[in-house]
Amino acid sequence: MSRVFQRAPGWHSFSHIKRLVIFGDSYSSVLLALNQGVKPTASLPLSGQKFPGHVWNEPGMPNWVGHLLTQYRDGPLFQPEGTNDAWNEDPLLVYDYALGGNTLDGVQRQVNVFLRDMASEMAATWKAEETLFVSWIGINDCAYSTEHEDNIEKLFSMQEQLYMAGARNILFIDVPPMWRIPGVRGPGESSKAAVASWNSNLVSKAEKFSSQRPDVTCLLWSSFDASNTILDRPKEHRFDRADLKKSGGGIWVDHIHPTSAYHNHIAKYLTDFLKGI
Repeated sequence: MSRVFQRAPGWHSFSHIKRLVIFGDSYSSVLLALNQGVKPTASLPLSGQKFPGHVWNEPGMPNWVGHLLTQYRDGPLFQPEGTNDAWNEDPLLVYDYALGGNTLDGVQRQVNVFLRDMASEMAATWKAEETLFVSWIGINDCAYSTEHEDNIEKLFSMQEQLYMAGARNILFIDVPPMWRIPGVRGPGESSKAAVASWNSNLVSKAEKFSSQRPDVTCLLWSSFDASNTILDRPKEHRFDRADLKKSGGGIWVDHIHPTSAYHNHIAKYLTDFLKGI
């Protein structure tokens, strides 16, 4: 369940956020490789990439990050097909370090790159209250293990690093119900156990983390609940029920990655949550 563990004075509203810093895997990725650098500009706010970046859904179609930037930001929206005059004077800048296939070890590399290359550069221009740090990871980790207490400890050691670099608004996204993807046949009991372990440990550790950091706004948005809502009510989301477990259909591009239309709903549900805080 999505929740606000703590709202600190540094959180004003989602409309006040001017920078997103994202860590994760293919569901959030817009880069081919981490060493390309992540330097958004007013005309290329999506990590300096030509919109929609290098995504894992349909080529040329945005994932949830692109949808948020162009449709759901609580403020001026980016217009990728416009002229410079039509672009925002004050765009939402996205520093997206997520890479396809990454586990927690990959996220540690992402965080290291941010700390090495961008934290000092951003420090001259960014304000903690205007920046939201997002971590959506765990999908690939859950493919390798069903017990995740130690993994979540690692995730929060990274949050401590980000905190020391100035992060004060932190959003976690939990793992969706991966047994519902086309790549999982049968009841998916192992997948259910893995996701349950990850998500429950994420909640308990986030509660502890926020209690120890009174100056941190700590949020959890549940992709687990949102995905179940989409898949339980496909017609309401303009999907065909026959595509629920179909690779290459309207819901899934392949055995594991959702379509841009699916990402659109994810972006909408996520921003509804953030706008309500």
